[in-house]
Amino acid sequence: MDSATHRWILAALAAALLVGLLLAPWSGGEPQPTVAEEAPVAAPLEAEPVREVAEVVIREVAPESELAEPSRLPAAPHAERVAAAGELKGRVLFETRSPAAGASVRIGATETKAGPDGSFALPRDKVGSADDLVATLTGYEPAVIESVAQSEAFRSDRVLEVVLPGMAWSIDGFLLDMNGAPCEGWKLELHRGTDCGQISFPNVLAEDLAAGARVQAVDPRAAPAGAAQAVNPNMQTIGTDGAFHIGGLRRGRQYVLRAWNERTLRTVFSDPIPAGAARYVFRVGAADNRERVWGRAVDRSGAPIADVRVRLTMRVHEVPGRTSYQTGAHVRTGGDGTFEFKDVPRENLLLRFDHRDIDSYYHDLLAEDPGADLRIQLACLCRFRYEALPGAAAARSLRVLDANEKGLRITRQIGENSTESRTWYEIASGRSPDLMVSDAAAWLSLQFGDGSEKRVPMQLLRGQVTIFN
Repeated sequence: MDSATHRWILAALAAALLVGLLLAPWSGGEPQPTVAEEAPVAAPLEAEPVREVAEVVIREVAPESELAEPSRLPAAPHAERVAAAGELKGRVLFETRSPAAGASVRIGATETKAGPDGSFALPRDKVGSADDLVATLTGYEPAVIESVAQSEAFRSDRVLEVVLPGMAWSIDGFLLDMNGAPCEGWKLELHRGTDCGQISFPNVLAEDLAAGARVQAVDPRAAPAGAAQAVNPNMQTIGTDGAFHIGGLRRGRQYVLRAWNERTLRTVFSDPIPAGAARYVFRVGAADNRERVWGRAVDRSGAPIADVRVRLTMRVHEVPGRTSYQTGAHVRTGGDGTFEFKDVPRENLLLRFDHRDIDSYYHDLLAEDPGADLRIQLACLCRFRYEALPGAAAARSLRVLDANEKGLRITRQIGENSTESRTWYEIASGRSPDLMVSDAAAWLSLQFGDGSEKRVPMQLLRGQVTIFN
């Protein structure tokens, strides 16, 4: 073998050795991590059985190594460009940098699920400037990016990384009265001082979503048939033992609980409670009640209105355009229009008045209002009819206006227990059916086929049918 051939063989062996060294880390015997179809979900934290009630026990923070965590997977890439214009793309990750497959990602009313690699995409045009991004996976703390549209990742079109902080915390305790008896039948929830956007009714907190809450459309009447109904594990009814469990909480935070009695309408709020509290006693103090709330229902002339249903009511949840109510007691006005309630909580409540012949009316009964000798003036529904004079042009439709020229709602009885209501009515053959409208009516506006309008002053009397031409 000549020297040139010898040198060539040595060079080839050296190159092969170098390649082997470079590939060694990728071809060793240690198995490579594989992507699971679904990330494991921690079991909900349950309150341990308690025989004797203590005031407060705070759970110690477990070392990170003791927290349950899914199998490790490759970390997400950084600063990846968004390929599809008009979409916010991101990945939901655990603290371990593994993907949180199946996590829910919500911005406002728009929701999606993270894929097996934790990735998600949401349309940018659905993101409001103040909307928060909330990522949740049952058993884990929620991840919240406030005003996500203001984040650098959103403005720069980079992939947004959302990290679930760790296992969810909880508050376990008992709702008891001053004598230590359970407040059976009371309702209890996280106080909704803040929320994660108008995504349902009632609004839910990010913590509620993390506890497994399922939401519905803002207006359930607009939801398609068979749509899932709202479920919130953190909205609880207290049982015979008085126990409650609130989950999905974030470590290092304090929470206020709200409890109320649907019968008496008593509402109480807890002191701030740290996440992780166990065997916490939420004690309902002595009631501060008004001995009686009483008054009279009258019409515009001051005459009493009998048989009006009066309901003592509280607002349970309220968002713009939607309110839910709970009625505690109801009475009917007597022949002299009087009504009375006893032992009324000194809180912000409502008196609601309704009757087939009046416009429903809500009277705010504020906490500082003694509720004594109330005079409630109600707008009555009066009956009228339009009839064209013989030989005169007949109107095609009509409206009713108040003194400020605001259109009033007109009601028509179409059955024994059924009515329809609208702000205008078509007229057939020169005569309308008997209609009802508030006695706040000032003008009858008649529209004719040639486009002209005629206004007739309206003076209505309760209990009579007034005919207009």
